[in-house]
Amino acid sequence: QSQIRLGLRFVRRDHPDYYPLMLASEVLGQGGFGSRLVNRIRSDEGLAYHVSSFVGSDYDRPSTIGVVLQTKTQSTGRALELVRQEIRRLADSGFRQGELQKARKGMVASVPSLFDTPEGIADLLVQSAAWGRADDHFGRYLRALDTIPDSTVLRVFRKWFVPDSMRVVVAGPAKELLAPFADGSPALSSWGPVRVWNLDSLQRR
Repeated sequence: QSQIRLGLRFVRRDHPDYYPLMLASEVLGQGGFGSRLVNRIRSDEGLAYHVSSFVGSDYDRPSTIGVVLQTKTQSTGRALELVRQEIRRLADSGFRQGELQKARKGMVASVPSLFDTPEGIADLLVQSAAWGRADDHFGRYLRALDTIPDSTVLRVFRKWFVPDSMRVVVAGPAKELLAPFADGSPALSSWGPVRVWNLDSLQRR
């Protein structure tokens, strides 16, 4: 098995690019079933049980963005190429009809669950106090999701999700990962600097 991570240094949560990129990531892979990466890599190709994009949420330091997935060692090259294709397809062609509307609805629908229990509410209040959030933070969040223009979401996605700029780390059997893939998929070297962590070596330490 290969554990694959693609990542790039991002910004703090209070940056204006944060919410637009969260919406774009919902479409790309963070929204679970129905998102592009899940449809292509898991449902269509059967190459991964779990695949998702992510946008880090940190108030006190820059976060990271990227993609995570797990696949068989021999399908590592193919899976990475599909990630690259889907990111580029979204950047080149934009959002399909209804994709952003679905992403907005999904993110809005997830907010009430944060207030399901007294413990959850207490945690949110402590976090807001520690991070200096405004009292109406969640109201602002919901309004932002409804009012960010689609063009802004696409512009921010094109700015940040650039495959050639992402760092790639693969944890798995290095001997197989660094050899040519039997299915003819692009070698890991085609991604530029790729860090391969040999799990066999790590397990012996």
